[in-house]
Amino acid sequence: MDEITAFVLYFLAFALIHSVLATDNAKERAEKILKNNFRFYRIIYNIISFVTAAPAFIVWWRSSTASSTSFVYILPDWISPIITLLQLLAIGLFGYALFQNDLLEFAGLRKKKTIASP
Repeated sequence: MDEITAFVLYFLAFALIHSVLATDNAKERAEKILKNNFRFYRIIYNIISFVTAAPAFIVWWRSSTASSTSFVYILPDWISPIITLLQLLAIGLFGYALFQNDLLEFAGLRKKKTIASP
């Protein structure tokens, strides 16, 4: 299997597992199974995400350091500034979203704050 196919398959497996575990249905099932330990769901989710993303990252890293890497596509030079601008915009949006959340809570290292009902 070539690097591109391996990367795509590993990444699709990661994306599928990551998306399924993020659904309300999966969380409800996990809450029934884990009961009082459900507070660890977020950290378990993050560990599973890391483990399932690792193979795609390893394939990408190995292929990017190899001298025989083939191009998936080649863009004309004039589009490079547009791509760079879009990448910077994406990084900015990611940073904005990151600071809107409690990072320790997002990582599953701090208990989620709940709002008391009146």
